[in-house]
Amino acid sequence: MGNRIWNVIEELKPVVVMVIVQIAFAGINVFYKLAANDGMDLRVLVAFRFLFAAAFISPIAFFLERSFYFPSFIFLFLLLDHDLVNGSF
Repeated sequence: MGNRIWNVIEELKPVVVMVIVQIAFAGINVFYKLAANDGMDLRVLVAFRFLFAAAFISPIAFFLERSFYFPSFIFLFLLLDHDLVNGSF
């Protein structure tokens, strides 16, 4: 009996995560709409969006990629180098 309940919970995890992500996206869209209607410049809003996303994802990526630090560092360097070169033209 207990094993069957555990299997049902395991099968429902993806659905629960999808619902939570959709609720988070809806909340973020409401806050974006409120900020835009309040007079915030859309370019600043997008810049803050990228900054907060980077601040949230960077620690997660650091700890998940810890054993693969060297290739990750090379990829980051190439990405930044590409952006710096293309941004200057």
